[in-house]
Amino acid sequence: MSDSTITLRDLPILFSAFDTVLSLHYSTSITVPKVHDLCEKATQLTRRRIDSSTLERILQFDPQAYQIVHFGLNSFDYGVCTPEGISPIRFSTLLPHRRRAFEKLVSSENTGLTPVKLSAIAIPYMESWQSLTLNNSKNSLPRKQRIISTSVASCQSSEIPTKVSKGTMVSKSLSQNPCKISGVSSKPSSINSKSSLSNSLPRFKLKESTQSGGLSLLERIKLKEKKKTTELEGKSSENIHALYIKSKIPAVYDVLYELTLQNTSEQKSFKTMPMGKMVSIIKDSFSYAMTDKEICDTLNEIASLLPEKVKIIRLGDIHAIKIFVLDRTSDFSVLTKQNNQK
Repeated sequence: MSDSTITLRDLPILFSAFDTVLSLHYSTSITVPKVHDLCEKATQLTRRRIDSSTLERILQFDPQAYQIVHFGLNSFDYGVCTPEGISPIRFSTLLPHRRRAFEKLVSSENTGLTPVKLSAIAIPYMESWQSLTLNNSKNSLPRKQRIISTSVASCQSSEIPTKVSKGTMVSKSLSQNPCKISGVSSKPSSINSKSSLSNSLPRFKLKESTQSGGLSLLERIKLKEKKKTTELEGKSSENIHALYIKSKIPAVYDVLYELTLQNTSEQKSFKTMPMGKMVSIIKDSFSYAMTDKEICDTLNEIASLLPEKVKIIRLGDIHAIKIFVLDRTSDFSVLTKQNNQK
């Protein structure tokens, strides 16, 4: 879609597509995405050509919608960060609210506004709030480690006595209470160090046998590994697959939601699409790989959780998906509640 063919009615849909692909990127990565990459993914999602001029049209209504960064004089592309002060995790929860707010801006603002050039508002990445936040989180870790190390060292120093010679320790003990050691004179030279200070070998053997059940260190390690292997084998592959499908429900739902937004101009209450085409769209929307079976299983799971809004139609070998009007806020509450109960 060229800049000249973008209408005010199109902008909220394109804005929502940008929000979705940006949220999907940050759900799997902490790197700053390039404008070109986001435009390609948004184009695949909406099936309409989107480029940097589209983003500039969006920013003319809300220059603070995203934080645009550049990576130096030798870089020919810009990066897109979440708005200043909004973390990527919180950003994903604000998508419906941001779309409604942007629709109000488009309907109320003067249509004579000129697009905002990315070069005019881009700031160096190292000055962006996201870079500063990431650096602060990295720098805070050694400080915590130093505090923990200091605390442990102080505890150890208070519990473990200073290493001294046998004669000095016994002399100090006798000077405090010489009656506690029977049969020993008050003179340090008369102490039988072998009988009163040494820990005999049988004592150590008894402790080792009590704590480890008579097993050697190597045997205990092998036993622990065997228990861990047994626990992992106890979890069936079906359960692991179900947990994976459950984790992909929010991302797949977002793609369905964006597709239903395109029906606003068609006055249709539902959208029907062949299952093969839907699987292809979802695969193109993700930066990480999902197999066709995993996507189909995720769609079936969503259909079982939202039976009134998503239906899988099977007629012989023909499979299709029917999507009715979705409400992201209420649907997410249902999906989250049902998944927690399973």
